Amino acid sequence: MPRMEHGFERAISEIFSGFLIGVLIQILSEIKIVPYNIHDYILSLKLIEFLGLVSLVYVTPYWGTGYLIGWLFGVYIMAKAGLLGISELIFYFVIPLIVLLARFAKL
Repeated sequence: MPRMEHGFERAISEIFSGFLIGVLIQILSEIKIVPYNIHDYILSLKLIEFLGLVSLVYVTPYWGTGYLIGWLFGVYIMAKAGLLGISELIFYFVIPLIVLLARFAKL
């Protein structure tokens, strides 16, 4: 069963990859070498990112408690580094925190 360190590693990798995709989208939208319909691709990437967030919210209740704690710790570090906006912070931190608190309330 995945433990705290696995949740921490996943949080860091998920947020870092999301950050890199955001940078890629920004670069592609600013350079003129790309096709004129690049905005369609950017919209597609943003839709895929949103679907990833929705699936994250869906599977969070099934994570183990240690995994959730590790995830929250990793998200906290990435937020302190300035790599998360408010919408990402809500999805990546607040929703898993609510799941964790609900789990502790059942004890």
